[in-house]
Amino acid sequence: MSAIARVLLETGYLISGSDEHTNTITDSLQADGATIFARHDGPNVMGAELV
Repeated sequence: MSAIARVLLETGYLISGSDEHTNTITDSLQADGATIFARHDGPNVMGAELV
């Protein structure tokens, strides 16, 4: 999923995602503008156009 997130982020999409444990990949995505949630939770996808 992170590769898809990276491509979409680099083409201008707003990206968010959840992971139980952050790591260098989630940190990198977040540094580049993605919103990363530290746990899986229903409200994390409120207003999303695609899940």
